[in-house]
Amino acid sequence: PNDQPPIIPGINGGTTYSEKICADQETCFQVKAFDLDPPDTDYLSWNAPPSLTNEGATFTVIPNGQKWPTALFCWYPTDKDVRSYPYTFIATAIDNACPIPGRTSRAFNIYVIAAPSADYSATVGKCGLVTFQAYQDSSSATAITKYQWVGDGAPGYGPLFKIGQTASYQYTRGGTYHYELEVTGPNGCVRTYPDSVKIAPFPGVILPNDTAVCD
Repeated sequence: PNDQPPIIPGINGGTTYSEKICADQETCFQVKAFDLDPPDTDYLSWNAPPSLTNEGATFTVIPNGQKWPTALFCWYPTDKDVRSYPYTFIATAIDNACPIPGRTSRAFNIYVIAAPSADYSATVGKCGLVTFQAYQDSSSATAITKYQWVGDGAPGYGPLFKIGQTASYQYTRGGTYHYELEVTGPNGCVRTYPDSVKIAPFPGVILPNDTAVCD
């Protein structure tokens, strides 16, 4: 037979079959198959290794009715999945050639790298002034190279957006305000801490710069 077996290119149709992904962050990529024989239809599957499926990884063939299939691999690894050697799965494509179907298998390697960990606080002072502070947790598997604070702003004012271990924001009325601390490591991995701060109602009048009256 002159049948040519299916071809499985690299991640997202590229040339690499290896990927570094961050713990505490979902990563998805496509696995594709195609065939040099125009009449052939290909079928795509994986070996579903327990080291991945038991940790929540999925491999879903997109039901688009195309002759050449695409699957979506997704995984949200946690800190306990970090290790120096890869997680490996094998994708297999089989065509419908007769009498002997063509078959191709490819191994994909996934390295889970650590995201930084932080401790932080938000201290509510007088007149709705909140001071934010963060530092690297003693158990962090990697250093922190960037601290960023984002969140709700006071009504009529801009949102919270500060870069640095410490930050402050002046809220002009009581309420609950949501914010996030985002820390980044030297490997590019990011961990986000969503939280909120509650400001008690206070009678206040905003006067010229550096002047406020409240109890």
